[in-house]
Amino acid sequence: MKKLMIFFPYFYPHIGGVENYILNIAGRLKDKYEIVIVTCNHENNKLDLKEIKGFKTYRLPYWFNVSNTPVNPLWYFQIKKIIKKEKPDFINAHMPVPFMVDVVTLLSPKKTFVTYHNDVIKSGYLNYLCKAYYLLIGNRTLKNCKRIIATSDLYVDNSPYLKSFKNKISIVSPGVDLNIFNNKIKKGFFKSRNKKIVFIAQLDKTHHHKGLNYLLASIKEIVKEIPNIHLYVCGKGDNLPIYKEIVKKLKISKIKIPFKNKTVKVK
Repeated sequence: MKKLMIFFPYFYPHIGGVENYILNIAGRLKDKYEIVIVTCNHENNKLDLKEIKGFKTYRLPYWFNVSNTPVNPLWYFQIKKIIKKEKPDFINAHMPVPFMVDVVTLLSPKKTFVTYHNDVIKSGYLNYLCKAYYLLIGNRTLKNCKRIIATSDLYVDNSPYLKSFKNKISIVSPGVDLNIFNNKIKKGFFKSRNKKIVFIAQLDKTHHHKGLNYLLASIKEIVKEIPNIHLYVCGKGDNLPIYKEIVKKLKISKIKIPFKNKTVKVK
């Protein structure tokens, strides 16, 4: 059985879109490949090896965070040692969180497939840092890796960073577990006369660029045309109190925010 190593600085039990994507991909490939995960240790910040969700998982310590990006200059040597020990046939490293993907591609470019979920982008002055990242490191990573996996042709055409690498891009759109939606249908979630908008994301301050504040503001205008509209915000994070305050100021108290597995009405 061939071996696949997956690299991303966040993995279960950390919750997020890419984390969930990796967990599902690994689960569906485990019958065909031996899966090894390499991530960060966000519990005690030590180098350890343990089984998580049935997968052999290396967790690396990091020195500091730049926005949402863990950084440790020693990863070059630690990852090099792990790759030498595990001897993977394929490596799958994920963006948009930089640094780990750059180290992996530098060490093993001929085996590394980069899954490119979206551009590295932030709000305000941090976006200048993101542009500098591409100029100094990111473009080289995309050039050196064996293949780039993007989520859609539309994103490839509109990303300022992917256009130059179209000859090495394959499109693999994220899958959907239909059983989840089938269960919702059985429970009548989509049968309500109310129109629904669902926003799913981490609600941390570092994810402010995803624009939930603009969506909240737009609801006040949308409700004039569609009075039975409901917005469901799914996620958690340290920016949640600010979003609740926006809801109060806009007087759109019918918005419901599922938080910690409970749906609460914002008043």
